[in-house]
Amino acid sequence: MFSLFVALLAAAAPDKAPFMADECLKAIPDIDGIDYTTKEYLNFVQHISQTVNRLNAECKYHGNLVPYLVSILLTCNPEILFSHRTYVDLVCCYVQLIFH
Repeated sequence: MFSLFVALLAAAAPDKAPFMADECLKAIPDIDGIDYTTKEYLNFVQHISQTVNRLNAECKYHGNLVPYLVSILLTCNPEILFSHRTYVDLVCCYVQLIFH
């Protein structure tokens, strides 16, 4: 039931609510296990928000990443959590192509 709530929340407010999936949780070193609870979701949101802020600040272009998009990108490549300059630029270029 909680998974459905998170999915609906992410669909309704992608600029505020990331989508929580097993792959996302496994990629975050501070999260030990997979436990779909409100407490874990709030911890997850905090990590994703920090990543969104960092990526938007590091982006050469106007940063318009939102928590939902970062959580989806995280399922594809956990490296997005870490500050690799080339990868950050690649993500930012990808976002620019999609949204502009």
